[in-house]
Amino acid sequence: MNIYTKLFDYCIQEASLESDTQQIKIKKAFVLLLPLVLGVLGIVWSILYLSFGALVPAIFPLLFSINAVISFYYLKKTKNINTFRNIQIVVLLFIPFLLMWSLGGFVNGSFVMIWAFFAPVGALVYNNKQSLWFYLFLILLVVSIFIDKHLSSSYVSTLPQIAIDILLIMNLLTGLTGLYLLIKHFIKEQDESAHKILQEQHEKLQERTEEFIEANIKLHHLANHDSLTNVSNRYNFRKLLDLKIKSSQSKQRSIALLFIDLDNFKYVNDTFGHNIGDELLVEVSNRIKSVLRDEDTIARIGGDEFSVVLNNVTDSKYIETISLRIISEINRDYDFIDTSSPVGASIGISMFPKDAQDIDTLINYADEAMYRIKKNSKNAFRFYSTD
Repeated sequence: MNIYTKLFDYCIQEASLESDTQQIKIKKAFVLLLPLVLGVLGIVWSILYLSFGALVPAIFPLLFSINAVISFYYLKKTKNINTFRNIQIVVLLFIPFLLMWSLGGFVNGSFVMIWAFFAPVGALVYNNKQSLWFYLFLILLVVSIFIDKHLSSSYVSTLPQIAIDILLIMNLLTGLTGLYLLIKHFIKEQDESAHKILQEQHEKLQERTEEFIEANIKLHHLANHDSLTNVSNRYNFRKLLDLKIKSSQSKQRSIALLFIDLDNFKYVNDTFGHNIGDELLVEVSNRIKSVLRDEDTIARIGGDEFSVVLNNVTDSKYIETISLRIISEINRDYDFIDTSSPVGASIGISMFPKDAQDIDTLINYADEAMYRIKKNSKNAFRFYSTD
């Protein structure tokens, strides 16, 4: 088994090109393997005929072996597998008939006919006009039938019975060897084909899986983020706020909730158009993010309303500083608006756990503080107070 594998690998190396597919490599290797094995057996066969004094029958197996050597040399030089294959099929087709005719026809030489079957079989393996070779085989068979009477009547056997028995065994071994190679070829081809199909299906499945994962990630992102500004939306904001409250409870830390409403945003939409309004909202979200830490959270919760959660705050001075920086950033001019900044920011602030211990109350208090700013002064910030 190991010898066959090494021999087959050698045939693949000698006959194949780098550009060939694995299936083509197997077909080429089989075309090379058959004359390689039968060529060696042809030499042994010729020696046996010569040892029994049968000169003419010894010529034909020897011719096949010589042809195999020359063809191998030609193949090694040119890598032209097509010419090599055609030569081998012609030789495999004609030499068995010539040998049978030299032995006196069907009566004494029909046992060599098994060689002739390798020609159409070899063509079938390589899909090379197999019907043509099969018809040639039938023509030679018909010719043999017509001349058989003349051949058998004029032939005088000089071979002893033991020689006939040995040659019969040789033919059977040759036939079995060819069948073994043929079966191995088809098994290997089927294995390779099945492996290729499984590999393709695996790659397609993996590709589809990656597409589903990517689509799922995109859907999850779309479900949790604002489509315009790409910051968290109202739904995701509540989830994140709930997580930060629970984390602050366990660590006994405080958090600040900032509600930010843009002043005069309706004027921007009415004066410059909704496209400019959308562009301004994107720029505002980027400016707010620029003053926050990685642990803080920003979300767009309405048309021109944003929310910020400052995590792990220790004093109100830090909250005031961040609020003033947010207002300052929003008050800066915008490149895509040819006037000074038309918008400001009103910010309402509530604290956990100082002002409230649940999400809804905390949100309501921040919202209430923001509306008091909008009502009184605008473009400023205010902490929630019971006053």
